[in-house]
Amino acid sequence: MKNLFIGRASEPTSVVLQSVILATLFLVPFDSVATDGLYPLTPIEQSMPSDAELAPLDVLATTDILGIGESAHGVRGYMRIQNRLIQYFVEKHGFRQIYLENELFATGPASKYVRDGTGTVKDAVSAMWNANQEYVEIFEWLRKWNQTHPADPVELLGADIYETPYLVHQVLVSQLKPQDAFFKNEIVEIEKSCAGHTVTSDAEWKTLKQNITSGTATITDADFGTCMSSLKSIRQKLQSDPKLKTELGSDAFYDALLATQVLYARQNHMKRLWVEKNKAAHWNVRDETLAQNILTQREKYGASQKVLWIAHTSHTSQATSKAAWWSYGLGLGQILGTGEFLAKSVNYKSIGTTGFDIEGQNGRFETPSSPLSLDLQLRSSGANTVLVDTRGSFCSFRKKWWVQNENNNLYYPDGVFLTPAEHFDFYIFIDSSLKAAPL
Repeated sequence: MKNLFIGRASEPTSVVLQSVILATLFLVPFDSVATDGLYPLTPIEQSMPSDAELAPLDVLATTDILGIGESAHGVRGYMRIQNRLIQYFVEKHGFRQIYLENELFATGPASKYVRDGTGTVKDAVSAMWNANQEYVEIFEWLRKWNQTHPADPVELLGADIYETPYLVHQVLVSQLKPQDAFFKNEIVEIEKSCAGHTVTSDAEWKTLKQNITSGTATITDADFGTCMSSLKSIRQKLQSDPKLKTELGSDAFYDALLATQVLYARQNHMKRLWVEKNKAAHWNVRDETLAQNILTQREKYGASQKVLWIAHTSHTSQATSKAAWWSYGLGLGQILGTGEFLAKSVNYKSIGTTGFDIEGQNGRFETPSSPLSLDLQLRSSGANTVLVDTRGSFCSFRKKWWVQNENNNLYYPDGVFLTPAEHFDFYIFIDSSLKAAPL
């Protein structure tokens, strides 16, 4: 590693003032700063990290839910790391449920392939919103695990909300049919007031979005309120009457419950983002619903089983402090410790991936240039692929760092400015990676 390290300085108060504040930085010999908390890994583009290299992560093994975040979607190196971590935590630490940032019901073909071999691996990967080759290896590995461990299977599931309301509405109606009279009033109101439930094609969906975002059409407060209260009523009825699970059957009961949660969040997305242009409100409802969907499915498949949650770092963060510009999106870790989720007593930990020269789903990202960039500092110190303990002296030498993040790359090319240990327990840094190859 090179013999230079960026020393402490007053934290920047804004992006505009950053260049002024950087003048207060000073250089000290790297050797004078302990490198505790840095664990070199086999370069991810060459091979996979060994069990011995990943052993520092064993401190996370007892958590209920472990988030594995990617700072940009569709990066080959990040997905290879995720695949290796899935294998490690399934084999070594008994994690048995894996949730992807993919539409909940649309993930069905992948779930069925991993569970019992229904369809082909291509069918499974095609169910992913960002279908690419890196999914093939891990889906085949999970399928083989389930073939050789029939009494100890792994479930692969989706949790996201971006489903077409029409399809989710059909799930809701069909699963509640045996109790049609009990839910009749709510279904009637949903069909009167919930936006988009009659839209059946992508073309119609695009037209609806264009009309609402342009103001040609809208979602009235009255319709929105009726839609929300009707969905809440169905959810409350399902959760408050234990007999319904028996009468409907377990699969129908949970599908109906999940459908109400997805529709609730989807309607919020349309109202808050398309009509009100309020990203923060939409993002927070989405994160709350991601947590709901994970916990609901965990209850179905095994409430005591340990969970891996694979998603963007903005959804896997513990978010125990503010990040700039990342001020919206509560982060799953924060949500699990609030409100209705608190009663679940869920322990949450997280690992983030980050990098210097990265190409992902949205193209190649500008490399960081700020001396306050954790990625630039690791790159300058000679790191290729390294596991970073955020509470180790290397990472905690500064209170806050810029860390790579694909969102808002146009305005914040250095990433997001945060206190790493208040968002992730570990980072895995890679120096460079190309975009994952499409399926």
